[in-house]
Amino acid sequence: MKNIFNFFRFIFGFILLISMIYLSVDRMQQKYCQLSEINIVIDENEFINRELIVNYLSENSLHPDSVKLDCMSFKDMEQLLLNHPSIKTAIVYSDLEGQVSIDLEQRKPIVRIQNNKEGYYLDEEGKKMPLSKEFTSRMLLITGDIYSI
Repeated sequence: MKNIFNFFRFIFGFILLISMIYLSVDRMQQKYCQLSEINIVIDENEFINRELIVNYLSENSLHPDSVKLDCMSFKDMEQLLLNHPSIKTAIVYSDLEGQVSIDLEQRKPIVRIQNNKEGYYLDEEGKKMPLSKEFTSRMLLITGDIYSI
């Protein structure tokens, strides 16, 4: 008799667990995303800001507002942000309520190069960064006949 009671209790618990998972997945499919916060790790240079990131996502049709949570691709959004010339790292995540958060780290330029054809920054990893229209960094300026790699 005790074994039958334990068996029914196990079956009831299993059915309860499956129904809770089904209801939570169903609720997640009905949630819409909303961009709640953008955290940017910057130094004294401010090449990126919240407004620039929101505009960049909107221009590339990956802004998370008013998109269903299960249709949103956080991997594509991270990849797009990493393709931005001023962003070093990007992490995009959301909570169960659909609040999307973005954590960014800005690349740190160490020198500005200005040759006859173009101007750009070199970051601490030796990668090129284009000049920003919003911000000019105060740093060493190298001019002349410089061949880019």
